[in-house]
Amino acid sequence: MIINNEKQLYLSATGFYVSGLDMAAKVKNARNDEAWRIVPVATVNLSFATELFLKFLIYSTTQTKEIKKHEFLVLYEKLPHKIARKIKTKYDELSKLESDLPIIRLSSNTDFGNPDDQKTKYNMPSLTIEQLLEVHNNSFPEWRYAYAKEERYFVIDYNFKLMNDFILSMIHVIEEEID
Repeated sequence: MIINNEKQLYLSATGFYVSGLDMAAKVKNARNDEAWRIVPVATVNLSFATELFLKFLIYSTTQTKEIKKHEFLVLYEKLPHKIARKIKTKYDELSKLESDLPIIRLSSNTDFGNPDDQKTKYNMPSLTIEQLLEVHNNSFPEWRYAYAKEERYFVIDYNFKLMNDFILSMIHVIEEEID
C-alpha cells in the first residue's frame, strides 16, 4: 500500500514552483546561451510543480493514493468536479491580468517563409484551462529532453504567464479547501 506524505509533496511542489518562477522571470531578457541556461530550467521546474500540485490535490480530495500518470489533462480530469471548477474560476480571473512572464517557442528546422509552418492550434496568449493543459500536457519531458529530439522538425510552446496563473489557482484552492 502506498502512503503519500502529503506535506512533503506540497512542500516539494512549492519549491519547484518558486525555483521555476524565479527562472521564468529572467527569460524575457535572456539571449543566446543565457536563454538556454534559463528556459529549460524554468519550464521543467514549473511543469514538475504543476504535476505535483495536481497530485497533491487528488490525494487530498479523493481516495486515490497512487497515480502513475503525468499528463496534466489526465490529472486535472481526476479532480473532484467542485475542486476543478474552483481552479477554473480562479484561473479565468487570473488569466485576464497582465504579466511580464512571456510565451516562448522552441523550434528546429522550421521554415519561417512557409505560412503553414508556424501555425498553432490555439491562440497562445488566451488559452482556456483545457487548452492550456492540452498544450502543456507533456511539457516536463518535452523540455527536459529538448536537447535530444529525434524528430528533424519540431515546435514546442510554453506560456509562462498562463502556467503561473494555473499554479496560483491551484494554490488558492489548496489554501481555501485543504489548509
